[in-house]
Amino acid sequence: MVDYRNCTDDMFNRAMAMKNKDIDKIPTNYLYILYTKYKAEAVKLKAVDQLKAAEARKRKKKYWNELYRRKTE
Repeated sequence: MVDYRNCTDDMFNRAMAMKNKDIDKIPTNYLYILYTKYKAEAVKLKAVDQLKAAEARKRKKKYWNELYRRKTE
């Protein structure tokens, strides 16, 4: 799987377009891109804006739980 830093612009834009979709309908490769993006964003915003960092951590955890569920099925 490719993280958000190493994916193409097209893949990143598609992943961002899917971020508000039902989590079960997002393909695994785009889910991983979203997970790595929000993981990095949570760390980056930690010192600047605690509220936005908390939202990013919440999304990261949601995506991670879905990735884990798919892996263990």
